[in-house]
Amino acid sequence: MRRRDESMIQWVFTIRRATLSSALVLVLSLVAVRPVKSYELPVHFTFTMYLAELAGFTEAEAFEIARYDQAIDDNPATSPMPQISSFGVERRSAYHFINNTRGNALRADAFACVGAVGWLRRTGIYLHAQEDLFSHRTFGATAGHLTAGHSPDKPWYEPGAFVEMTNAKFQALSSLKAACRRRAPLTNVRFSDVTSVIEAWAQQEYAVGTVGDDHGPERWEALTRRLYGSRLSAYTVYSTKTYQEWEALQERNSWNEP
Repeated sequence: MRRRDESMIQWVFTIRRATLSSALVLVLSLVAVRPVKSYELPVHFTFTMYLAELAGFTEAEAFEIARYDQAIDDNPATSPMPQISSFGVERRSAYHFINNTRGNALRADAFACVGAVGWLRRTGIYLHAQEDLFSHRTFGATAGHLTAGHSPDKPWYEPGAFVEMTNAKFQALSSLKAACRRRAPLTNVRFSDVTSVIEAWAQQEYAVGTVGDDHGPERWEALTRRLYGSRLSAYTVYSTKTYQEWEALQERNSWNEP
């Protein structure tokens, strides 16, 4: 009887160890894989800088807005990614899958127009959350878009949502420019040309199918070359490199800069 009890106890501990090991593997895989990063750097940083300049911000101002837009994904304090100490639901709810109350609060912070650098930082944070409303609108904060992998991160995953996001983002930037710089934004004539190009791209994406097509990145690059024109290298090479160097510095310093 004693030997039978000992065997039973050993069996129970074996099952518990296996369960804990499986759970640990799951958590570590969630942390190691990066599937919940919304529109990623080509949109949160590069496209943001482009639209900000189009709305009338200076290159330096546009860079600051784009820097803090992208940093929301890269800073562990605001990242949507699960971590060993936290599954990340609160961070995702605060910056990546916001509700109306949170959205209104972020908007109020941006439109407060207080402090030069601080205002641009808050603008970037607000824009990031607004952008994610479009790329994340069929997902929730509990698990992000883990089940869909990287697909929702790509503009060609849902081109119509990207067109809507572009319009909303430019209007927000224009309104912020007028409210906080006390100067009227640039005319929307140029932006109407931009939307025509993006809408044509979206129609092309829908024509070829947005699922299972391997040429989406090529068509996206062709779109950005047409949009950015002579500023292509400034956005995709030089400014991107400057941001990545700043990000590396932040990682070495444990993101001490807010």
